[in-house]
Amino acid sequence: AGPAEEILTLMLEKFAGPAETGVYSKSVQETVYQMGVDAMQVHPDVDAVFFRLPNVHHYVYNLDKFGMKNPNVVFQKAGIPNNASGLIELRLTRKVSKL
Repeated sequence: AGPAEEILTLMLEKFAGPAETGVYSKSVQETVYQMGVDAMQVHPDVDAVFFRLPNVHHYVYNLDKFGMKNPNVVFQKAGIPNNASGLIELRLTRKVSKL
């Protein structure tokens, strides 16, 4: 696989984690920052990384009305697909030496 495929695989693994368990993230901002850092560490020739994501929130779905408990497994997206709360953007660049 070429560098683009390697970086894509690395980013998907960092963003989603293992298929069986996923990965906990305190925030999408923290996660995409780490994705960019990892990509630039693995590929020193990458000088910058840019991400743009919709700011969509998901909340634990209340299953009580169905007589069921929800141990943080089923989530509901807030609003409709066109109702994101703006965009989250991250631009990560390497420091350039002045030498």
